[in-house]
Order: sequence, then structure tokens, then C-alpha cells
Amino acid sequence: MKVTHRYLAAEIGPNGFHAYSARILANGELALLGSQGGISSVDGYGSVAVWNPSNNAITVYGGSSPFCVMNIGAFTLTGDRSLIVVGSIDSDGTICTVNPATGQQTSVVGSQGFLYHVTPTPDGKSFLVPDFGSIDVYNAQTLAKTATFSVAGSTSSDASMIVSPDSQTLYMGDGQGRVYAITSRAGSRRDGCRT
Repeated sequence: MKVTHRYLAAEIGPNGFHAYSARILANGELALLGSQGGISSVDGYGSVAVWNPSNNAITVYGGSSPFCVMNIGAFTLTGDRSLIVVGSIDSDGTICTVNPATGQQTSVVGSQGFLYHVTPTPDGKSFLVPDFGSIDVYNAQTLAKTATFSVAGSTSSDASMIVSPDSQTLYMGDGQGRVYAITSRAGSRRDGCRT
């Protein structure tokens, strides 16, 4: 692990872009989260950019350009890294995907507002969104809700979620010292494994 290059925020794109988080897209470009709007856990972030480090080309979504989410709380990619996924930190519960190749934005209003977590499945087909004691499953391409299941662990902002490499088991940390493993196979949920 060796630093091979440093990029200053002022040198990202022709006008600079202050990135708070970066994700690597399937084509090698970077999805960047920017424009902190005050207190990040309350006000969220205001923009997302797609940046090509090799030629310094950048496309910014949000800020002064129209974007499907005003204040971003959740920021990730689909499991196949083909789409950017954002969730609104406001109470409207908006979930949005951006296709970095075409610029197409698709959005839907989810069940829960104040989205802090959107967790992709590694197979790229779905992503999971907490919803007051349950988890909603969305199709990554259409944003149609395909399932909802109850969970014993916390789905609040201090919880954490990750999906197993085979996309069959959700692991949730509840912020209280417990990890829950919930499998998609019917009747085989295992709860409360102490860390």
C-alpha cells in the first residue's frame, strides 16, 4: 500500500470539487459525494459527481443543477458498481439511482424518511433500505420494492448493514454490541450473536 498520487480538491474538474467520500465505478471513474450542507448527519450533502481522473472530466449532479435528492444522507453504488445510489436525509424518504454512463436519474419515495443506510447486494440486483423495524428490498434497475422483512435489530442511524458475497445473508450491527444474521432462506433467521 503506497500513495501513488494525491488529488487536491481545487484540481478536480475545471472548477474544483470538494469530495467527502469516493466510490470506484465499474468503468474506473469515481463517484464523489460533495457539498456538505451544514451538519452532515442532519443536513446531509448536496451533490454527487462522476469524475474521470485520467482526463479530469467531471459531471456534477446537484448543487446548482437539478438532482433527484436535495439533501443526501445515504451514498453508495449498486453491487455491480454500475449505478450510483443515494437516499434523502430529509423526511421525504426519496431513493434515487444515477446511471453515470447516461446521466439518467430514477427516483422513488421509500417508506422511511431520513435515510442513512442503503446497502447493495453484491450481485448488483437489489439494495436494502431500513424501514422502522423492517428492511425493504428494492430492485436496483427499476426501484420497485420487491420484498419487506422484519428484523429484531435496530434500523436506526447507528445501525450498520452488510450483505454476504453470495447475496443471501444480511448482517446487521445494532450499535448496542449485537450482530444479527438474517438469511433469505425461509425460516432460518439467526439473531443476537454477541460481538
